[in-house]
Amino acid sequence: MEKLASSSYQISEAQYAAIELSADTWVQQLLVALITSFRFMSPVLSAELFEALGLTVLDKVRFRHRRIW
Repeated sequence: MEKLASSSYQISEAQYAAIELSADTWVQQLLVALITSFRFMSPVLSAELFEALGLTVLDKVRFRHRRIW
């Protein structure tokens, strides 16, 4: 849980520009971070909690995406 709590999805303009120029997009990096975090937590979560957590994260990402674009 500490790894998930300490994760930050805010990046600087320089980091964003570097990501835009590289082959990896921010979406791919976000997915890798989420998969890693979920894989770490999956043994301790029930299926219902795992689904609820996933939907909550997706909702927050969707909300942030709408605010940016």
